[in-house]
Amino acid sequence: MGRLYPNLKTGGRGAPSAPYTVPGSGFDLDRPPPRHLFLDLLTRFRIAYAGSDAYREVAKRQKEELGELRKQVDDASNRSFEAYSDLDAANARALRQRDRLEELEELVCQYRNRAHVAEGLIRQYPEDEGLYEVELPSLSELQRKLDASEALVRRLATFAHRLYRSDPANLLHYHNRYVGGLLEAITLLLYRGLHHTPDRLASVINFVLDYLSQARFVHGELHLRSTSSLLYYYSNAADRVEGLYQEMS
Repeated sequence: MGRLYPNLKTGGRGAPSAPYTVPGSGFDLDRPPPRHLFLDLLTRFRIAYAGSDAYREVAKRQKEELGELRKQVDDASNRSFEAYSDLDAANARALRQRDRLEELEELVCQYRNRAHVAEGLIRQYPEDEGLYEVELPSLSELQRKLDASEALVRRLATFAHRLYRSDPANLLHYHNRYVGGLLEAITLLLYRGLHHTPDRLASVINFVLDYLSQARFVHGELHLRSTSSLLYYYSNAADRVEGLYQEMS
């Protein structure tokens, strides 16, 4: 105990002196503490430990409650966000409906004004009844116009049928196709002659020139006949069909 409490006075050669007493406490430090003091400390420790367990349970429950509260807050936030979205959509629909309602009100005003005008005309009609005269054509006149229209349709149908069956433009069309094919063949023949010897090329050119000199009168005559048939048809034949050429032109 002398090592633990340096204030203890020892006698010579380590002999203990008189027991040291804490002033005013009544306890002797050299004597063991009484048993009831240890029991009191153990009881207090157990009580404190039990209290800490209770505090842990309370803290755990509070933590769980806090988690539940946070979850409820998150759910409430989500619901409020959805509610705001629904509110925005409802506001947009309300704006569209308001615009549509304004358009309908304008239409109602227009139709109401027209109705007032029509009502005024209806009220004014008996006063001006003798000022208006409606002239309707007779049935005989309508019948004559209908017969004339039917005859015109018949003449047009006849003219279209004759024009389709005896179209002289086909002759000119086929002649032009024949001449075009002939010129294309001659051009191809001359182009191929470029790849032969000069003697062979000269013979090809002479052949082409002989053919063209002999056939120019035939092709010219065919062209003149086709052109003259077209002129004759449109200048004479159509005029004989009761003047339909002048009516169509």
